[in-house]
Amino acid sequence: MPKKIDPQPRARCVRLVREHLQEYPTLTAAVTAVARQEGVSRESVRRWLAQAEVDDGTRPGITTEESAEVKRLKAENKRRAGGQ
Repeated sequence: MPKKIDPQPRARCVRLVREHLQEYPTLTAAVTAVARQEGVSRESVRRWLAQAEVDDGTRPGITTEESAEVKRLKAENKRRAGGQ
């Protein structure tokens, strides 16, 4: 199960990549530099950036809000099915 990461460092990493992207030759280089600076894995920063793009509507996919709603509904259905 993935660890829960505080949303503030996650948002900071995404912001830093976006703000400093033009300073690097590639997106991967920017992600790598930010990951190293913030002490997190490059893959985590890459995934956080991709999810931020989905949430912003600039990339197709399931938003964080939609995912949370599906999770909530599944838990509700499970409770109801178990309570009968």
